[in-house]
Amino acid sequence: MTATWSQIKKWAPEALHDAAEELRSIEDKLIDLGDDLVKVEPTHWTGTAADGAKKELTAIGEVLEDRMTEVAAVRRGLLTAHDAVTGIQSLVADIIDFAASNELSIDAEGTVTDVKEPEGGAGIVVDKTYIPPERDPHNLELAAEERQRLVDKCVTMIEAVLRRAGYLDQELTHVLNNGVLSGELARMDAPDLETAAQDGDNWRKPDVYPPPEGKGTPDLNSAYWNSLSPSEKLKVILGHPEWINNRDGIAADARDAANRVLLPRYLAEWERKLRDAEAEQLRIVTEHADAGLSGYPSQELSDAYSRYQEARDKVDSLKMAEKLIDRDGVSMDGKAVEKDDKQLLALDLSQERAQVAIATGDVDVAENVAVFTPGLSSNAKTIDGYDTDMKNLRERSAALLVKNGDALTQEAALDNVATVVWLGYQSPQTTPDSLFNLTGDSVASAKSASDGGKNLAEFYSGITASRDDDVNLTALGHSYGSTTTGYALQQNDTGVDRVGFFGSPGISVDDLGKLDVPSHSSFYAEADGDAVGDFATFGKDPTKIDGMTHINTDAAKLANGEGLSGISGHTSYLKDGSTNQYNLANLVIGEPNALITGWSGPPLGEVLRGF
Repeated sequence: MTATWSQIKKWAPEALHDAAEELRSIEDKLIDLGDDLVKVEPTHWTGTAADGAKKELTAIGEVLEDRMTEVAAVRRGLLTAHDAVTGIQSLVADIIDFAASNELSIDAEGTVTDVKEPEGGAGIVVDKTYIPPERDPHNLELAAEERQRLVDKCVTMIEAVLRRAGYLDQELTHVLNNGVLSGELARMDAPDLETAAQDGDNWRKPDVYPPPEGKGTPDLNSAYWNSLSPSEKLKVILGHPEWINNRDGIAADARDAANRVLLPRYLAEWERKLRDAEAEQLRIVTEHADAGLSGYPSQELSDAYSRYQEARDKVDSLKMAEKLIDRDGVSMDGKAVEKDDKQLLALDLSQERAQVAIATGDVDVAENVAVFTPGLSSNAKTIDGYDTDMKNLRERSAALLVKNGDALTQEAALDNVATVVWLGYQSPQTTPDSLFNLTGDSVASAKSASDGGKNLAEFYSGITASRDDDVNLTALGHSYGSTTTGYALQQNDTGVDRVGFFGSPGISVDDLGKLDVPSHSSFYAEADGDAVGDFATFGKDPTKIDGMTHINTDAAKLANGEGLSGISGHTSYLKDGSTNQYNLANLVIGEPNALITGWSGPPLGEVLRGF
């Protein structure tokens, strides 16, 4: 019979532990009985009666060994169940707290109801600005969608508990029915009691509870992870890191730990593939050295070179990731490095080019999280420049928190900011194929942005799903990455609070109401001399979209006398100490009212286009 929500709430892991301890004492008694059998075994007694006694004692010993095997198997099953129920009860407590804090009701069968009173004519506060609902129906629509998302998340969490409980019930039933009642454990014929105990403990030992099939949804993945006990989580990280390293909704520290387990394995594997590819090319060239051009196997060599290029790219990407996540002041090769508090949140080698996501700061606890998506020519093997940009943006954001009185020290402020470079898609490269082939990963095609946008939306949702609190989440996108960001924000339930586009060839929509962000929360920067921003390749020129707030990129001076440098062209939007960096930092900490907006004059491209 399947357990119900009300029954599971009453499960007590202590009872399972106590039962396991009782069985432990029975094992000790069986050992004592085995010792007694040795003592009474006839040594100087011979004859028919003695032989009969020895036979009976042997039979009793076999019975003791059979019982020992069964008791050990059941005891191990109970301990495994105790560990699992500990994780289940932790998730149950989270669900009850989640429902209470969000004004949701859960009945005995696990049905979730939204019991929050309608807000009626109340407005919505967006980034500390009051927006009357009659003036902004988009925000009311988002608020309604958010209420439904909370209900759906609570339902998903309860379903995860029921699924976990069902799996546990099957595992324990398997031990009792297939092991004890079927007689399978008794037929193992251990030679002694110690071996019998080991056989029982190792009999069909279950693996740790697996994650949902496929990628799973962020909410489902989060519920799965939270249903595991601490020891089960450790078993997954060490024994099955590939289950969670790229799974959106899993806690950032766990994904980071799993990727740190996998990285040296992947590096060894791809270094071997690189050596094999180099050897294959050499073999082909050597074997056909005298063949001449007409007899040269050009296709075979071309295929071999493609395999070499892929292996070279993967090795370089993995080495770059290894370099960037060095922490604690000592690198993997023993050299002193600067401590940066990195988290490796994604490490996907399933595509032509490696896909990674690297955070600076703790995404699990920082109140303010920004996810930056770069564009054309960005790749995992050259991600270090963007990583430095995000480190600098984090430090500027933290400094603003101190300036605003939201943190006492820079160190404390840094704990409240995390920035992520997200390269979880196949961004177009500056290769002839990418520039001129309009299919596949071409900069002239929206396919990479559309495909990548789906992945990015799940990454956003995964951050919010993995946390118990309401994180202040900012999306940032540059160039083709802004197009990818636009596609991502057309998905529902991203949890993004505001978005900053810069140097964009188009954000994939002409109406900001199609984006899953509150009204008055979309911002755009276009520097003088940035022709890319005038292309309007993927939708209307962002400077002409109604409701878009324009960010100034010119040189400026703050009230405290600090000077900010201006930028120009397409590649300097993240320049340290620039006006644009200052503006983006204000977005990151949720202070759009502090932005330096507008521009001293429209960029030249806009003038030529008749702005």
